[in-house]
Order: sequence, then structure tokens, then C-alpha cells
Amino acid sequence: MGWLGGTFTIDRGVLLGGAGWVLVALGLLSAFGGGIDFFRLVPGRPRPVAGSLAGTFALGAVSGVAGFCTGPVVGAIHTLALSSASPARGGTLLGLYGVGMVLPITFIALLVRKLGHRSVSWMRGRRFRVGRLRLHATSLTMGAVTVRVGWILIFTNGMAAVPELLPSNWNAAFENLGRQVDAAVPSWAWTALVGACC
Repeated sequence: MGWLGGTFTIDRGVLLGGAGWVLVALGLLSAFGGGIDFFRLVPGRPRPVAGSLAGTFALGAVSGVAGFCTGPVVGAIHTLALSSASPARGGTLLGLYGVGMVLPITFIALLVRKLGHRSVSWMRGRRFRVGRLRLHATSLTMGAVTVRVGWILIFTNGMAAVPELLPSNWNAAFENLGRQVDAAVPSWAWTALVGACC
């Protein structure tokens, strides 16, 4: 599989350009009310009901595929877990990462349950018309964001051409400070601190 990584490195511009144009097309599709329903392609399968086990699994699968922004973080956590000296530390890292991802969503769900669904009706957006087009504010906003991400991928070479936010000497100073703090504090203390914060 080493050839695959080399191919992606050599053809990085083509890969990023293609991915960017796909994001632009999907963003426009989403903005104007389109979508892709994969369940209609499965013969003889009923569409999952809201709240069903199949629907929940499908939502998780889509989130796993669509959550491309968490991919590098998940990869880093898995790398840390695999390279840690003990299985307990690796498992603790994975567990704390999972708790950190689940707690905000659980908090939001509890808040919505307590306040009622009407308190978050603003999150659903509104339908409106532009000529013959019937649009939805949420779809239009998410489509515009997706198109913007596609354009950024295309015209910045995957963010490689974007200037740094901080000067490089500041980045080096922060990195050295982090190393010094990490060397001074034992690893079990970091794990305990993250566990206490969660």
C-alpha cells in the first residue's frame, strides 16, 4: 500500500482539485434542496423510521464518513494509543476522547429535552421562495459553507498556500513551552486532569 501514499503525494494537486470540485457540486446540490438518498438504491429495504436502530446506525455511518474534519484527530489519538507504553494508557486516551465527543452532544440533548423542542425551533431554519425556487435557510447555509470549503481546497492547494496566523518564531516558542510543561508533569497527571475536566 506504500505506492498509494506516494501516488497521493505526487498527484496532490489533482486530488485536491477533484475533491474541491466534488465539494462545490455537493454544496450546490445541498443549497438548492437536492440530496442523495442511498436507501432508495437498496432493493426491498424499507426506509428507516426516525429513532429506529437502522436509522441511528445510518446516521452514525454518515457522520463517520462526513466527519472528515475529525479524521486527523482520530488518527492522532489512535497513533498515541498504539504507541503508548501500556495498554491501559492507550485505552484511557481513547476513552477520554470518546467521552469528550459524547458529552457536548448529550448536554445539548438534555437541554433540548428540558426546554422543549420549541425553544430550539430557530435551529430548523425557514423555507422561502426565490422566483420558482423553494429554498430552505439551513440547506442554503450548509451548501454555501460546503462550496466555500471546496473553493478553499481548490485555490489554496489544500490550505498549503495560506499564510501562517502566527510568526514561525512564536510557533517554535509555544512548541518549546509545551514540551517543557509536558516534561515537568507526569503523564498520569495529564490523564487525571483531563478526566477531572470531563
